[in-house]
Amino acid sequence: MVPPRKSGTKARKNRLRRVGKEAYRHIKPELVPGHDLVFVVYPGAERLEDRIRQFREVLGQAGLLNDADDHSKAEVHVDG
Repeated sequence: MVPPRKSGTKARKNRLRRVGKEAYRHIKPELVPGHDLVFVVYPGAERLEDRIRQFREVLGQAGLLNDADDHSKAEVHVDG
């Protein structure tokens, strides 16, 4: 997870990185194996549910999600 330099304060960059890592952890089981990924996480989708949806959309367009299940309609439950 790499936030751009102009994405704000260190605290904001760390939050972008943390939310991005957590979103990746949620979708990792859905990914096609054998690829190295780098995410540049721009501000905007700062809620976990939004970032997961964003990652699924981008990775689906790239053909990197398994087609076994339709995860685009799966609900995400976040504690806290």
